[in-house]
Amino acid sequence: MSEEHLIGFAAREMWREMKDFWPIEKKEIFLLKYDIVKPLSTDVAIWPSVFQLVPNLKPPPHIEWRQGLWADLYNLTDYLISAIDNHDSYWTIAITHYFDFGDPYTGYDRDSIRPSDKNEDWKFLGYDVSEITFLSGLTNFGTSPQEKKLEMVEFGEHLNQYHLFTDYKVAMQYKNSVDKKDPGHGPFYVYGLYLIS
Repeated sequence: MSEEHLIGFAAREMWREMKDFWPIEKKEIFLLKYDIVKPLSTDVAIWPSVFQLVPNLKPPPHIEWRQGLWADLYNLTDYLISAIDNHDSYWTIAITHYFDFGDPYTGYDRDSIRPSDKNEDWKFLGYDVSEITFLSGLTNFGTSPQEKKLEMVEFGEHLNQYHLFTDYKVAMQYKNSVDKKDPGHGPFYVYGLYLIS
């Protein structure tokens, strides 16, 4: 049985509009559902960090954590308050991981995460399916047109307005599907995304 645990925090842009960065050709290759607000993801190639896009904004190297996540939410928010003028232009998020025995996150230091548990006030955004490097198998993993049509039929209706799954069981089905489809990538894992502010 998998258990959900926080693995870190991030600040992601919310000022870019989907129409400017997702032409129809790109949607046809990568998305399983087209009528969405914009795709959100663990993958910074899909949903960039503010540290990638805001000029001269660099995180202190001793604070940044695994795959660009911050272990301490309060350090992240304090840093951004002093560094960014428009706080409505980005979302602060928490990312969780579903632990199974023997996966690569099993031995990580939970004591370093602050806060260590989800807050009931955080808004659930959905589940992504990504590698340990956060490369998303849901939005950054192109397939053949034939495979794509089958996946759209099987999984498209289960995706929300952010191209994320809302049902953990369906996310796990998709995870198993992409693991089998391309063993060279992955293994893939289910991650939860939560809006903090």
